[in-house]
Amino acid sequence: MILSANSESEIKESPKDEVTVFLNVIKQAKILNDKIKIIVVNINGRKTTNHFKKKSYKTLQNEEWKELAAFVIPLDVSSGLTKEKYHVLDDHMNAKGHAFVASKLKELINNF
Repeated sequence: MILSANSESEIKESPKDEVTVFLNVIKQAKILNDKIKIIVVNINGRKTTNHFKKKSYKTLQNEEWKELAAFVIPLDVSSGLTKEKYHVLDDHMNAKGHAFVASKLKELINNF
């Protein structure tokens, strides 16, 4: 959520969602060129879903964001992050979880 103050007493919520805010940051960074790819991986502990990946992919199809589509690559790792890939006592990935994510990143990078 992005909040902006129009006056000292008024706070208004921005209509932008998390994906458009994220993409806007990348767009403003002015670091994009033909040699750069930005792989987007969303991991929220045991509650990881493919929501951010799906929404990113869909948003990148919009005319406003098409120029970023060649540089920003959403990667879904949610389906492979099963409970045995997390520590028992907290929401952090264990070695199996990190190895899984690394293998997915390697697979994607090798296909560039």
